[in-house]
Amino acid sequence: MVILVILAVFFGIFFLMKHRIGPTQLAVIAGLSVYDSFGSQFANFLHKFFQNISVEHLTSIAFLLFVVIFPLILYFRSHKGGLFGIFRIAASAVLATLLATLIAPILANFFTFDTLSNDIVGFFNNIRTTVILVSIASAYLDILFYKD
Repeated sequence: MVILVILAVFFGIFFLMKHRIGPTQLAVIAGLSVYDSFGSQFANFLHKFFQNISVEHLTSIAFLLFVVIFPLILYFRSHKGGLFGIFRIAASAVLATLLATLIAPILANFFTFDTLSNDIVGFFNNIRTTVILVSIASAYLDILFYKD
């Protein structure tokens, strides 16, 4: 249930704020790449300073920083515009689904009492690659059809 709420919140933010979605989607993909390359080293580095926090939690924090927090900062600081009409709805849904798909395992581990989250994580794991590919295509469309 928590994952569905997060999905709805993300969609609401992206649809109602009307900032550029394309660069944010590419920032999410870049953050995912950076995390895959350096996430565990960054978590081990942070563990030297925060020894009372487990490496697993620091790894989750690093993931959220690279994949969610930094791209959202970019989103809120970007100019208004981008796709319009039905394309805006689709792009908002794609970005919300991308972020929800990527953070769903972390949320399911944090909210262990939510049994629906485990089912949703299983579904999201099946469609993760497709969501990333659609997100990349959507980001390029947003950038190509940018309109002030």
